[in-house]
Amino acid sequence: ARIAFIFYVSVYDLSNMIGHYLQLISFYCIYKAIIETALIRPQKILYRKLDQEKEALGKARDELEDRVAERTLELRRAYEEIKTSEAMLARRNADLTRSNRELEDFAYVVSHDLREPLRGIHNFANLLRDNYAGGFDADGRFMLAHLSLLSRRMNEQISAILQFSRLGRARLDLAETDMAAVVKTAMENLAHLISENGVRLTVDGPLPPARCDANRMVEVFQNLIANAIRYNDKPEKRVTVGAYPDGARPDDAGWETGESAAAPSGPPVFYVRDNGIGIKPVHFDKVFRLFKRLHHPERFGDGTGVGLTIVKKIIERHGGRIWITSEPDKGATFYFTLEGERS
Repeated sequence: ARIAFIFYVSVYDLSNMIGHYLQLISFYCIYKAIIETALIRPQKILYRKLDQEKEALGKARDELEDRVAERTLELRRAYEEIKTSEAMLARRNADLTRSNRELEDFAYVVSHDLREPLRGIHNFANLLRDNYAGGFDADGRFMLAHLSLLSRRMNEQISAILQFSRLGRARLDLAETDMAAVVKTAMENLAHLISENGVRLTVDGPLPPARCDANRMVEVFQNLIANAIRYNDKPEKRVTVGAYPDGARPDDAGWETGESAAAPSGPPVFYVRDNGIGIKPVHFDKVFRLFKRLHHPERFGDGTGVGLTIVKKIIERHGGRIWITSEPDKGATFYFTLEGERS
């Protein structure tokens, strides 16, 4: 180092050496300033921002984890409530099914066991009236005749209860069915009633086939046609049977979905229309109740008040529905759909 210093001084002299040192110091200061402002300071700022972002991200992650945990807890509670509700609903359905089955069994047993003594009462009343009528005055004979009539009517109602209870016990024999043949069978069964009342019964167009129990459908049409004839006080009684095929919805058929008459395809809508006494809208639901009659039996025949209840039961067992459109003194139309057996 001494040799280098002596050589430098001998060549450049001392003043030049100080100048060179000052230059080196200046270059060092400039270099340090450039490094500090261009690299070190931005790096510190970047690291500071990264630390801030990392801290914010950590807080956001913690908040998100808390929310996820809370939502998971809510979902778990909701799931447990749903499972509890489903279990309760299943138990109630089982209880309801058991109660309905017990009620059907009770109705079946009671109606079956009551028919025999009632038949005896009816027969004894007839024997008294036929063989011992001379021993009774006019009032006595009237009471015997009335007793016979009431026992016969009660026997018919018990038979109707028995038939209704069997509907829930019998299995449907579902198959693709020719509904025209079904209506024809119903009309043949009612031939005497139709002829006796001078009814003009027509089938409006071809009837589409349907998947159903043919025997039960005969019951449906037979009950609806018989009611259309029974509750008709017009001199010229008219009954029309028809159907709206797939894709055609009647404008006045009680559809509550807001669909137009040209709505997409659906199940066929069958109907039985008459020009009879009609039904007030307030009674639309009542006519389907068991033993519910809107008129005295002596005014419009001696029906049991179970026919429409049976009709509704059969249609609901097929997964369909039945409804009415009617105005008093302008006739009534019964519509129904069939969609196979309800699970």
